[in-house]
Amino acid sequence: MSGGANAQGEQVYVHTAAAGEGAAKYTFTFTSAGGSPYAIALLEVRNALNTKPIAACAAANPAKSTATAKLASATLTATAANQLPLVGYAPSTSGLNVTRSSGWTGTLYNAAQTPWLTLDVEYGPLTTAGGTVTPSTAVSNLTTPTIVYAPSVDLLITAGNGSTPASPGAPSTAPTAAPSSTPAPAPQTGSVQNAVQWPSTFEPYGATSYWNRAISNTVNPSLAANSDSIVAHAMNSSQGQQLRSTDIDQNNSQVAADFGHPWYIASSSDPLVNVSCTQYCGGGLVPSSMRIPARARPGNSGDSHITVVQPDGTEIDTFATRWPGGNWTNGSTLTAATVNTCGNFYTGTGSTQQALASTVGDACLQGGMIRENEAVNGPINHALFITVQCGTRGTYVYPAYQSFDNACGDGQPSFVNGSHLWLDLSDSQIDGLSGLPGTSSDVAWQRNVLKALHHYGGYVLDSGGGGTATAGPPNIFLEDSGSYTSLGATAPWQTYGAANGWSLQTGGNFGTARYYQFTDNWNPLTSAGVGGWPAHLHILDPCYAKGSC
Repeated sequence: MSGGANAQGEQVYVHTAAAGEGAAKYTFTFTSAGGSPYAIALLEVRNALNTKPIAACAAANPAKSTATAKLASATLTATAANQLPLVGYAPSTSGLNVTRSSGWTGTLYNAAQTPWLTLDVEYGPLTTAGGTVTPSTAVSNLTTPTIVYAPSVDLLITAGNGSTPASPGAPSTAPTAAPSSTPAPAPQTGSVQNAVQWPSTFEPYGATSYWNRAISNTVNPSLAANSDSIVAHAMNSSQGQQLRSTDIDQNNSQVAADFGHPWYIASSSDPLVNVSCTQYCGGGLVPSSMRIPARARPGNSGDSHITVVQPDGTEIDTFATRWPGGNWTNGSTLTAATVNTCGNFYTGTGSTQQALASTVGDACLQGGMIRENEAVNGPINHALFITVQCGTRGTYVYPAYQSFDNACGDGQPSFVNGSHLWLDLSDSQIDGLSGLPGTSSDVAWQRNVLKALHHYGGYVLDSGGGGTATAGPPNIFLEDSGSYTSLGATAPWQTYGAANGWSLQTGGNFGTARYYQFTDNWNPLTSAGVGGWPAHLHILDPCYAKGSC
């Protein structure tokens, strides 16, 4: 649904299927070819045919008129019998008298606090196959400066099987919002630039990526075999990665601090460097050269990850990257144990879809990172990237393409690579948790993270450490602060940590890296007294990751 470049408001209400309609989801699109500043919302749908809910028809947006106006839409041509013509008008007035076409029914929706968002939704008689419909509506009682914004129109297919149901009546109740268990995909809008936090409306990768696909059933989803026993056994270990704002050590010493995934956006004027892959290479994923901002730096731990998005949108990820010191220049060489082309950063799958990636789970490095603005303000509209200390060798599930290289030492069943973790607490239950650690702001973002685990889940796509008996608690990743500090900017998570009393780590084993640590092991459900992770965390059937459930 679009209201043009100057859109000031959008509303979407999802129709809940009645008995006999099945479990289909309906998507309705209204366009505004003339750039109307108000988006038209479809507020109620009745008698929808679940097998073919929308017919693509013309959209009309006649010129604006002032004072008393009569608006006529473009002619609609039905593509099948029993289609329901819909038209919406957005007059900028709270006082509206409507004279409808013969046989048409409509409802006025008006928000008292914003009277300029008055919306008139009209629906006409059901059509015959191939029939034409010309909806026209006269509006009056408009003052001279009042502008009437022209309609968006479409046809909705209604009940089929050759029958002709009764024409729908006016809505009897106010529309309800989409259920919280099925959030809409996040809009992919806003520009991304270096050293600036991504817009809250932006998520990397396409809407069908497993990162951005909401779990289709958050009431009683199908679980993987031995889900509860695997989770319970894994949580016997207290080992886990700290929840912290990782940062880059500018002296490039191999500190244990930064296992994060720093990112950079390259332009066509940035240095063109050669690329050398030394260990996990092949599959046509390694480019011969790449653009990289001069001051870009990999994280300086054993992983030494870096993401560089090329001018054409291609994401290049690396592992065990060697940075020679100083700034990148034309002709210098980036050397890494793994270099892989990870598809399009903006529209891709978020995975190499091969067993040759910079993470052992074959994920693109920016998948699942939690940004400060989305965590603090909510919602988090994507799945989370999760690591555990160890896992099961020899088997894996989608979206992984190989097994873990770090097996748990006790020989007991554990997470397999690609495990899709899901939290069974609903939004209202999460909002009711008490005893969460930290400041009131910390409590808010923890709730947003827990809600993301409920709606999208988290994917176990890497393991760390080694030599442990059990996997330990899930470790989530905050966005890497080095993406900002290496370019001389202030990192959002660093600023947040300082303001909320997180523990500052610097010097010693951390080199010159400075980062703020929230907690050593994040166990919010234990803090809240609701049984800890084993009571509420489960492993989903891989069909949810595939979108086939």
